[in-house]
Amino acid sequence: MRSNLNTNNSLGKLDRKKPFVVSLSNHEQPFAKALLSEVEGLRANGFEVNGLVENITQRGFSMIEILITLVIIAVAMLGTAGLQLNAMKLNKGSQSRTQAIFLAADIAERMEANKAGAIAGNYELNTLTSAVSTTTTDCASNACSAADLAAWDIKQWELAIQGDNGDLALPSAEWKIVRTADADCPAAVTGNPSTYCIFIRWVERRTDQNYAVNNSAFGTGESFSYTAIRTIGN
Repeated sequence: MRSNLNTNNSLGKLDRKKPFVVSLSNHEQPFAKALLSEVEGLRANGFEVNGLVENITQRGFSMIEILITLVIIAVAMLGTAGLQLNAMKLNKGSQSRTQAIFLAADIAERMEANKAGAIAGNYELNTLTSAVSTTTTDCASNACSAADLAAWDIKQWELAIQGDNGDLALPSAEWKIVRTADADCPAAVTGNPSTYCIFIRWVERRTDQNYAVNNSAFGTGESFSYTAIRTIGN
C-alpha cells in the first residue's frame, strides 16, 4: 500500500482542512478494507476526510475486462471476414455474367460472318447440351464449306464456354442455339431472315452449397441464364 497510515503517530501531522487522498494499484486491493478502517478513525477524531473514498482509484485492467475486449475484437473480425466472403461471391457472379455476354456475342458474330451457314440452319443446337462437338475439320488452316465452318465455329465456342481455350469457364454450363421458338426462346424464327436465340445457363455457388456433380444436374446451386437474339438474313 502506497500510504500506510498510523493513526497514533500521524494524526497530529494531518491538515484538518485538506482532504487526504490515497490511490491504490491492483496489488494493493486486499488492503482496501484496512484503508477504510483508517478513514473511519480519522473521521472519529474530527479530521476532514470527505471525498477520500471517492478518490480511491484502480489502475490497470482486470481479467474480465481483457476477455470482454477479446470477444468484441473476435466478433468484429468474423463480421469483416463474412463481408469479404460475400464480396468475393458477388465478384465471381459478375465475372460469370460478363463472360456469358461475351460468349453470346462471339457466336453471333461468327454467324454474321457465315450467313449462308446461318440461314441454312447449320448453327442450330436444338436441345440443351454440355458436350463439345466432335468435328475434326480445322477451318483456321483449311478451306471449309459453310456447313463445315458452322460446325467448327460451334466447337470453338463450346470450348470457350468450358474454358478449354484459356477463357474463364462458366460453372456447370449448358447451352443451345435455336431458331424454332420454345419455352426458353419464344422469339426464335426459322427462314430468311432467321432469328437465332442463343441460350446459356450456368450455376453459381451463392450459399454454403456444393456445385452440381455433373453438368446435366444443377444440384443445390443457384441457376442463372443469359439469352441473346440475333437476326441474320441476306
